[in-house]
Amino acid sequence: MAGLILFMSKGLMASGFDDPLGPRHIASCAGRLSAQMAHEWLMQSDAAEATERHRAHLLDVLAAISGPEAEAALLNLRIEAKAAHAALLRRATFGDDPADRAWATRTAEAHVRVCTAMLLS
Repeated sequence: MAGLILFMSKGLMASGFDDPLGPRHIASCAGRLSAQMAHEWLMQSDAAEATERHRAHLLDVLAAISGPEAEAALLNLRIEAKAAHAALLRRATFGDDPADRAWATRTAEAHVRVCTAMLLS
């Protein structure tokens, strides 16, 4: 599993997310956690409240480190990441191919772990 996280970190760096604590990465994580939270609510998961707290913390950090000039671009990143993560969760939950469902589950979980690893709580 550590290899997957390392791979993902390199992927983020290669795609312009070279600062894992920068506003672009945090905005992306806030979007992913928005999708995760909505999915957990729909699936009636007990994890929804914790995900909601993590998302709120990320949004607080994002507001503290970014200025109004970046607001539109960061909102766009949040929306794109939310859509991408929601697609992964749909594949993980409703996909026809068991191998693809397993891959989507592992990938979504790894993204959430990377995002929540930034938080102390």
